[in-house]
Amino acid sequence: MIERFSKRRDEDGFTLIELLVVIVILGVLSAVVVFAVRGAGDKGQSSALKIDARTVRTAEEAFCAQNGRFGTMEELHSSPNAKFLSEKSTMTDVALAPGGPCKGSGVDDSKSGFILGYKEPNAGSPPASTGYPELKLAVTGTGSGVYPTPFEWGFGGPAQQQMNLMFDPLLWKDATGMEIPWLTTSVPTIANGGVSADGKSYTFTLRSNVKWQDSGVVTAHNPSGGDQFLTADDVKFTVDYQNTGGAANTVTPCWCKTALTNISSVVVNSPTSITFNLTKAVNTFFQDIGWGMVILPKHIWQNITTSTSPSITSMHTSVEGYMGTGAYKLLNPLSYVPSGGSCGGCSQYDANTSFFLGTPYVRRLTYKLPGSGITGLQTKTIDAGSVGSNDGITTSDLNALSGLSRVTAPGGGNTVVHFNLTKGFPYNEVRFRQAAAYAIDRNYLLQAIAGGRGKVSSMGSLAPSHPMLAPGLPTYDLGTRAANVAKAKDLLDQLGIVDTNADGKRECPVANPCALVSNTGAVTTSVTPTNFNPNLYGAGSPSTATATAIQQNLADVGLDFALATGTNFQAQNGYYGMQLVGWGNTMQDPDILRVRLDSSYTAVVPSFWNIYGWNNTANATSFMAKAQDELTTTDPIFRKKRVQEMQELVAADVPQISLFTADVWFFYQAGSFSSWYNTPNGTPPGPPGFFNKHVFVTGKQFGLPAGY
Repeated sequence: MIERFSKRRDEDGFTLIELLVVIVILGVLSAVVVFAVRGAGDKGQSSALKIDARTVRTAEEAFCAQNGRFGTMEELHSSPNAKFLSEKSTMTDVALAPGGPCKGSGVDDSKSGFILGYKEPNAGSPPASTGYPELKLAVTGTGSGVYPTPFEWGFGGPAQQQMNLMFDPLLWKDATGMEIPWLTTSVPTIANGGVSADGKSYTFTLRSNVKWQDSGVVTAHNPSGGDQFLTADDVKFTVDYQNTGGAANTVTPCWCKTALTNISSVVVNSPTSITFNLTKAVNTFFQDIGWGMVILPKHIWQNITTSTSPSITSMHTSVEGYMGTGAYKLLNPLSYVPSGGSCGGCSQYDANTSFFLGTPYVRRLTYKLPGSGITGLQTKTIDAGSVGSNDGITTSDLNALSGLSRVTAPGGGNTVVHFNLTKGFPYNEVRFRQAAAYAIDRNYLLQAIAGGRGKVSSMGSLAPSHPMLAPGLPTYDLGTRAANVAKAKDLLDQLGIVDTNADGKRECPVANPCALVSNTGAVTTSVTPTNFNPNLYGAGSPSTATATAIQQNLADVGLDFALATGTNFQAQNGYYGMQLVGWGNTMQDPDILRVRLDSSYTAVVPSFWNIYGWNNTANATSFMAKAQDELTTTDPIFRKKRVQEMQELVAADVPQISLFTADVWFFYQAGSFSSWYNTPNGTPPGPPGFFNKHVFVTGKQFGLPAGY
């Protein structure tokens, strides 16, 4: 029967029933999982889109069954083996993506998954000729006392996402999670000659029509008011500036800072061609440099230093401090106030009509500050946004938002307890860390605090649904609460942390006093067997309810922890013994394991998600060696093996306790702008990428339309 179907290549295609028969025979229908088409504007249009998308999806499943991969729209219509669609769809786009279920080669390659999206921006309404007038977005704020400039966007995602509206990297990402050309004409590959065979050289060809935003404007650094075009000199200058220029000693360096050490030279081949030569091949070059480093205008920043006038600080309140190549311009930059904005509690960005990809589809973006989320969505003063922290959305909140459309980011939120192993006993004892893991009821936290939105985390630190998740890791769960409590108590007894006065609270041994860590990082120790009463600090986004539940869990095994308010500053500088933190996106590239657990990185780009002191443990030595393998190998199967071995070491040594991985929910008004998506692996610096500037520029979910 398959042979009969394959011979029909010259006929008009198959009916939907015939395609379903093929799929059932091959046994793939029940196993196929692909990304869903996003919401549509009205009911009639939505029904038509769903029917069309369903037909395309069925054709993709049949194509996968026959070819071991998914196919482009052109291949579905005119495959040499069979004609899976009688006509190419006029309503639905297809983009190929990695990480899907069609694995003919056994490896997650770029054609193992697919995404369906709209042919026209925003499902064709309003028409592309007029664009979308304004989107009002609920965010967690631009940060306390920071400006959305390249050197003071803070260590949170929302502020950097806004900075990226004005400043561009070489590449970007869309809904497929794959790199797309941005400032460049193409994505470098070995096939097109942009990447050397050994992976140690990358050559980018820049677009020739990219203007800096001060083109046609008389400024201190453009006194003639003439056009200023991006060149390869700007790219080389940006790397040099981050390494040794004025940016070298800034409080907020580029997230790419640690990756710059892998660059041996940057060579300008021509005004539109530049080559990066690396000391070694690295799997994360595109992530760290390609779309992780925004390009600076040399003519503006070349004389800006950290201390002299004009200084980097003075650029925060200068018009030129916000002039990149980007799709948007900050409205009224001279009156911008951190956490207040230029419009009374918000920040606004207007479309750059001279943008090199054309006038952005969304004409104005208004970011509302905290407090506007749920109420704003209910009253329709907000068009879209995530609400609450990873664990801070209550059932009543969700009920209030039940009438809105929603996009989900699996593994988008992570709540975790960090140990600072540099602070001494008992934090540097694996049995203490394991005892805490047994004591904390992670399943209870997931259900009671996060309402079941997500999964209990993997102790290896990656998301439970991550494609490189290691199987069979220890869970520190013996099946019942009583058994877990008993195991935790036994481990603490082995360490000599026992209840000597029968008050239900454990004391530390005189011979090995416990460290008590202040919020300045200072350490004091008890010299008598007094209660071990350390602080459990909280930073990032975890709720008070989470901290309280952990406190109660630890009290069940006799550990008397006091709750203390922490800050991201304390967390990123290691001013704690135990720290409860929350951060986004455990689905990103697995190299995040290396960056988070290698303490040497905290000296370069300190972050609240880093682990302190694990470098000095026996397991860490093996971990670091495996981390170098996963970073530099060109074999994806070997890389996955090393990543899984790294997780095994982390899970055994417990430098952190991953509690639960929450699904982050993004809400938007039904019937309004509807091309929203979550960017796989996030956008810089890695949080769930709902506010991806690609969708604002194009109105589409993936790719660049004709003419872009």
